Amino acid sequence: MVDLAAEFGIELDARGRMAMDFARNVDLHEHDPTVFVTDQINPEPAFVGEQVTGGSVVYQGIGMSLLSTSDLLSPLLTGSPTTYSYFPGEEVQGSPILAGKEVVLVAAVQARNNARAVFSGSMKMFSDDFMDMLLPGTNSEEDVDSANQAFGREIMKWALQEKSVLKASNFEHRIVGGEKQSIYRIKDEVEFFAHIEEYSDGEWVPFQGNDVQVRVAIKQHGVRCTRRHCIEAQSTSGIVG
Repeated sequence: MVDLAAEFGIELDARGRMAMDFARNVDLHEHDPTVFVTDQINPEPAFVGEQVTGGSVVYQGIGMSLLSTSDLLSPLLTGSPTTYSYFPGEEVQGSPILAGKEVVLVAAVQARNNARAVFSGSMKMFSDDFMDMLLPGTNSEEDVDSANQAFGREIMKWALQEKSVLKASNFEHRIVGGEKQSIYRIKDEVEFFAHIEEYSDGEWVPFQGNDVQVRVAIKQHGVRCTRRHCIEAQSTSGIVG
């Protein structure tokens, strides 16, 4: 598993170490800092929905670190500022190698062939005990459900490509204000159109993002531009630049 994770740019912490947090340990495990809550959930809607962001996940497991800053690698759940990784029951000598948000608890990878993988440092966080656990409310006396179940459901849907999958069709290009050309020349201003859809809740819906990029290459030279959303018609959306 260590070698497999390293292939994706993820390093598992040393054997015997665990993620800990004395400041945010769970009341039922007040003498066990390895059972704690964190609300450091990646807010990117492509991974988790609004119903998860703002909640707290109960965690018990190892910490991980990201070996690269690749755009293909994303932390989904990290430690809080008071989280660190060390050997349970031992006094910390010096500064922990991993601390705060550097302690990655769950990470996601999407390869260039669109294959997806999720690495979690904990199996316990997906257990019934942690999913059904009640946590003290922030501004009220009422307890609230942990976000474990919702978080696990959303990242599983992402990993199995049941959400946040895009497809493009109906590609068109032409001179600005003119007609489609088979050959373009230097300094020609060209428009590019595409219908982009997103798979969500079992159906294809118009993709509303404004961060789609298109790269046009001629021999060794190329231009990469960010497209903007321009139209919406039935089940497709248009991207133009």
